[in-house]
Amino acid sequence: MLNQLFVDEILERFQSIGVSDSKTYEVGEILFTVDYFGFGEQDNFSKAISHLVSDETDGEFYIYVSDMENGGLNLPKPSWDWDELDQNGFIPTVDSTRFVARFMSWQNCFYLVDLVKRRAFFWIKDYREMPEWERSFPFRDIFHHVFNSLDDYAIVHAAAVGNVFGGVLMPGRGGSGKSTAALSCLDSDLLYAGDDLVLVNFKTQYIYSLYNVAKLEENHISIFPKLRPHIYNAEALPKEKAQIFLNDFWSEKMAIKMSFLGVVLPKYLGSEDTSFKESNVAKALMALAPSSMGLLKTDVSYLNKLSRLLKDKKVMELSTGKDLKQIPESINIIIKILND
Repeated sequence: MLNQLFVDEILERFQSIGVSDSKTYEVGEILFTVDYFGFGEQDNFSKAISHLVSDETDGEFYIYVSDMENGGLNLPKPSWDWDELDQNGFIPTVDSTRFVARFMSWQNCFYLVDLVKRRAFFWIKDYREMPEWERSFPFRDIFHHVFNSLDDYAIVHAAAVGNVFGGVLMPGRGGSGKSTAALSCLDSDLLYAGDDLVLVNFKTQYIYSLYNVAKLEENHISIFPKLRPHIYNAEALPKEKAQIFLNDFWSEKMAIKMSFLGVVLPKYLGSEDTSFKESNVAKALMALAPSSMGLLKTDVSYLNKLSRLLKDKKVMELSTGKDLKQIPESINIIIKILND
């Protein structure tokens, strides 16, 4: 079991190295300061959240980052037995309402979240060997644990687009067309908040952007030829998805937050034209819950949150076609309908 002694020791080890670099980000309505120990800011941790950079220097929650190979930080001796970890690498803690800890052996990565002291520790053996996909959602799990501890927030697996009148969530499993629908909006007057994970505040009814990266399978890049020159990880194709950091090239298209109007369920049918029709909350929950819960490794309390989130929301089914310009045109019409 992870105990207080381990927490004290890891803090001491970070402090003995000292902060090498620091940056603060406004995520939702919380300021997170990311402190790097033993090395400077790295794209693997910062590029996907560059659009959320704040001028503030003091955060409300701190994330301490280091590694063994570059930062020279070794983890303290574990206070737990390795057979105590569950199948996802979660470590039992002395106080589960305060601490969340996880060791992901498949990528030599460990994190510890202290919800009382409002800080988290992120350690990896070598940040240069982080899996490609981790660069597209840095600190995803830490953000999730922080926001999931609050009644009015949830991170969800969905795309989100909108305009000055509000925005819509577009959930769906891989292959449903949510990324294609979201990226088609770059050539319209609609704004883009994300195509994979976004944050929602139930109380204020706002959708918040988390990551500015667009991810595409190689065979989908031809659909958006203007994105090809801006692929960050071209050498990783086709094994990994292409990553395009939109804030570097289309910062004016990024929406940091937008009013949450309703849910659009995209589905690619292969026809030429795009159409839409009314749907229902049950289908929205089925589209949103399984993938969100799977990615974030959540329990039934999170499912209850999603039910609250979708309660009384209008839902539309969007059958997308090959003519991409019809997708944002249809979404604009849907937003108008949801506002009436």
